[in-house]
Amino acid sequence: MALTFSNRRMIPAGDYQTSAPWLAGIRLSPLDRAQLLAVVQLFNPKIGEAEMLGGDAGFFSDHVQAFAETSVEWWDVGDDELRFQLWLCNADGGYLFDAGTTTLRANVIQWDFDIDELLPSDVRGEVAHAARRAVEAAKGSMLAQINFDEANRSVVTVETVG
Repeated sequence: MALTFSNRRMIPAGDYQTSAPWLAGIRLSPLDRAQLLAVVQLFNPKIGEAEMLGGDAGFFSDHVQAFAETSVEWWDVGDDELRFQLWLCNADGGYLFDAGTTTLRANVIQWDFDIDELLPSDVRGEVAHAARRAVEAAKGSMLAQINFDEANRSVVTVETVG
């Protein structure tokens, strides 16, 4: 299996100077809408599709942790067939779904691709390898900012001061 990242799509950051819906004019297939709604509902499960599609940038700022302050981009990931879609948002986060579904398979958390738990190890390695190849061709994209190298992940330590 030789996965590739392709078909990058993007939603620009919201315009806070207008009350127009943030997603107005953005071409979203029914699957795109379903996956975007799944992402939005990870932040606020009370938001429905109509609210998501009709909300202006201020609505997202108020109800979805400043979701519209940065652009959103999403990619197809596959070999001979589409296997996954990767959504990147909030500058440092993202969500990998099985193709054609809203089944979450992996996360991007603080720029690190967190693929340890939900994907088999051979698939994790191939997704990471494909992402590293894509990054070379995707300079300036959010994808280029994500760390796909498991050996060089960010390490957060917590110290108790007492």
